[in-house]
Amino acid sequence: MLLELKQVAIGYSQQQLATDINIQIADAEIVCLLGRNGSGKTTLLKTILNLQAPLTGQIYIAGKPLSQWSAPELAQQIAYVPQAQHYCFSFSVLQMVLMGCQARLRLFATPSTQDTQRAYQALAILGIEHLAKQQIDQISGGERQLVLIARALTQSPKLLIMDEPAASLDFGNQIKLLNQIQQLKQLGIAVLMSTHHPRHAELVADSVVILHKHTHAIQGLPSALLTALELAKLYGVSQHSIERHLSGVTPPLFNTKVLP
Repeated sequence: MLLELKQVAIGYSQQQLATDINIQIADAEIVCLLGRNGSGKTTLLKTILNLQAPLTGQIYIAGKPLSQWSAPELAQQIAYVPQAQHYCFSFSVLQMVLMGCQARLRLFATPSTQDTQRAYQALAILGIEHLAKQQIDQISGGERQLVLIARALTQSPKLLIMDEPAASLDFGNQIKLLNQIQQLKQLGIAVLMSTHHPRHAELVADSVVILHKHTHAIQGLPSALLTALELAKLYGVSQHSIERHLSGVTPPLFNTKVLP
């Protein structure tokens, strides 16, 4: 198993966000993480990335306890893709992607010709090699998100962790992003992705993790966990409202009756 969490509790010294988390991710598997705001989705991702320790339980990467991996070794197993954002400094797209090579380089070493070729290959995989010479602050949010994925790919990871990658993207870029995530699976790369969009999980996920605030997490098939009943429990709204939303039937924002 590529990633395994056993009886993990997450949170901070004086606040436990969730407990009894048992998750398994196999090679080339796409897993989507859903939960309400404040349920601990980002904290869970940080814990898997070894940026903070679990309160209890154990995390294994390729069968080895997470605590026994050095930072350079872990960077060859897991890469992180944050949400696209604006940048204060203007790097070229190629420079941004090459930053992913730093995980394998010695201190003060510079990327080699082979690293540059790897960066171009990552851009080509995502269909954005034409952006290589453009400035990162002069491309669209959707393009920046793909650049961040390309940067992660240069680490040659086995698992990509993505924190709400579709956040702030328009509808078209969301579709492009989901298509690229499915392509990563074809390349043998596993993906753990947090999302606020059940439809996105339904489209790409092999399994889904539902994270309930202050209680537990459940992992299962999308067909079992992305039901109106389960989503109503998760988000604290009525099952009828979920069913109406998923069916595309929503009430009008305003009374459209024409006055006499």
